[in-house]
Amino acid sequence: MSTVALISCAKSKKAAASAAGSLYTSSLFRKSLLYALTTSDAQYILSAKHGLLRLDEVIEPYEQTLKSMSKATKSAWGNLVIEKLKAALGKSDSILILAGADYQGPVISALRSSGHRIIDPLQNLSLGQRLRRLRELNSEQELEGCYQEFYKLMNKLFVAQGGGRVLSESTGQLLWPRRGIYFFLEPTERSAEWSVGKMGFRVTRIGTHAVSKNSKTTLWDRLSTHRGNLYGGGSHRSSIFRLHVGSALAKRNPELAKTSWAAGSVAPANVRKSEETLERNVSAYLGATRVLWLDVPDDPGPTSDRAYLERNSIGTLSRYCILHPMISASWLGTYSRNQKIALSGLWNLDHLFRKPHRCFIDILAVYIDAALGRNAAPMRAIAPKEWYAASGRTDSGQLSLFSNDSIKVTD
Repeated sequence: MSTVALISCAKSKKAAASAAGSLYTSSLFRKSLLYALTTSDAQYILSAKHGLLRLDEVIEPYEQTLKSMSKATKSAWGNLVIEKLKAALGKSDSILILAGADYQGPVISALRSSGHRIIDPLQNLSLGQRLRRLRELNSEQELEGCYQEFYKLMNKLFVAQGGGRVLSESTGQLLWPRRGIYFFLEPTERSAEWSVGKMGFRVTRIGTHAVSKNSKTTLWDRLSTHRGNLYGGGSHRSSIFRLHVGSALAKRNPELAKTSWAAGSVAPANVRKSEETLERNVSAYLGATRVLWLDVPDDPGPTSDRAYLERNSIGTLSRYCILHPMISASWLGTYSRNQKIALSGLWNLDHLFRKPHRCFIDILAVYIDAALGRNAAPMRAIAPKEWYAASGRTDSGQLSLFSNDSIKVTD
């Protein structure tokens, strides 16, 4: 049984054609979208012009509303929505409605008569009340504080590590902790927001390793698969990060596209040869990024502090980006075939839009202080034990595409 969210469109829109999930800019829509991404398994937009939209459908901005439509036109619109929904709904699915009376009126009776459970947390609330209710449901005050504290800590790490290491210049001969967590910064993703402070760069990828029991991978093992080899090549079949970047590059530059890209976890030599140009472009893109890292030496496993810090960092940044988009118009991630990358501002799929755990910033601060030499990194996990059991919905499954023990790229 799944929950399917229906979010009403908004008058405020971007000026250019965009994926539907990014087109609407009103505060009510962004708050509704965040709540839907947090609590539902699939999300659709109720559009006055298009009926029902997936988040990734690219459309032109338009001026149309249900309020000016006749009763007959509204009824026809409702029938169109129901017909499109039939393909998306299972018999036992619940429906989360995040729409006012104008938008849910033409469809609600049909949905109820079909036996679906209706969830309407904003029922009979005025606009102001809906905004306040969504702010509470999204824990926005706590999120804003968490986001600000996260970047204050990242600024300290950035300064302590001399701006981080450029990935293309990084090798296994440098001093890396055996186990840890990493943060990628892209040179083209700058922000004038005070919260990013001296660092000046936006974090666009967070990752770790050794989150399966008895894993033998090291931090450099993982980073090396993202970097590729020292000759400019690499393998997207051993790095989901490279896969996502390559897919976006191919969409932006169709001449680079290869039908074999992301097809299978292994490939014969002739296929790998045909992908070399795209792999080199991926290596060039990632090679320009900077890496910050933290030593997190506790034992491998899904409840390690590495898993805790990764999950909560991704959750914090992706949630904040829904409410306050910080993505530059030129960011490569906007070309991703997965709309959640474009929405979150991160090259991650797992752990997106999760509410950060109450102790996240305190735990992160302990490891930042260790990086600054103020204390030793804890040898055992210090995050509260209940975090994993209460971690919530199933993730994208992207980690199942590749072994957690990545293939090491030798220098």
